[in-house]
Amino acid sequence: MTNALLKLPAAALAAAAICMPTAQAAVGDTATWVFDLQATGLPSTGAISPPVAVLTGTEIAGGVQFYLNPDQTADGYLGNPTTSFIERLTIAYSGDPATPSFANVAGQAVLSMNIGPPPPLDAGYKIDGFEVLSFDWCSSPKKADCHLNATQTSTWNVTGAGVTLSDFLPPVQGTSTAKPSPIFGVISVTAFNNNGPGSTPSNWVALQVPEPSTYALMLGGLGLIGFMARRRRAV
Repeated sequence: MTNALLKLPAAALAAAAICMPTAQAAVGDTATWVFDLQATGLPSTGAISPPVAVLTGTEIAGGVQFYLNPDQTADGYLGNPTTSFIERLTIAYSGDPATPSFANVAGQAVLSMNIGPPPPLDAGYKIDGFEVLSFDWCSSPKKADCHLNATQTSTWNVTGAGVTLSDFLPPVQGTSTAKPSPIFGVISVTAFNNNGPGSTPSNWVALQVPEPSTYALMLGGLGLIGFMARRRRAV
């Protein structure tokens, strides 16, 4: 460590630490997306409990394994959960769009994955500077072509050169001025037992929940800043 760095004011050291690249996730690290806010609600709208679904991402060798667990008891489903289907999951992504591919692991199979510059995150959100990955369990708007209802789960891998859990972590996010914001993903739920003709998807958004390992990294970074500040005073 150079004397020039040690002589920086403590505030500058803190700013430098914040600007440093986020540490890459290690195999076994996890992050959780909790889909409990309705996309059409205002920012003051309260979250529902239990959430419509929880998505867990786990760092694996060569990529990320995702596990989607809908909660059939959530108020986000209308009537019989076996006729309420997860149509699409869309999450923000900061990696190379030419890299990822997906493979199903267990539960209901993902039918397709789309990569692209956004459209918005399915519910009027905008996303600046990042891509999105969208996973579909319906091949058409018909009930017979949907494969993941609220009583089932789905596990799949997203792999490719350089793909890591860090590609899906903050500051990768979508925003909106009149909806819960910022968000990290949208789930579209289609209930085929609503009243009236056809079916209308409802969109639910997720805020990301840091795991304990994230807090440990944060505390370690703060400790390093304090140590550097003490060294600066001693010089």
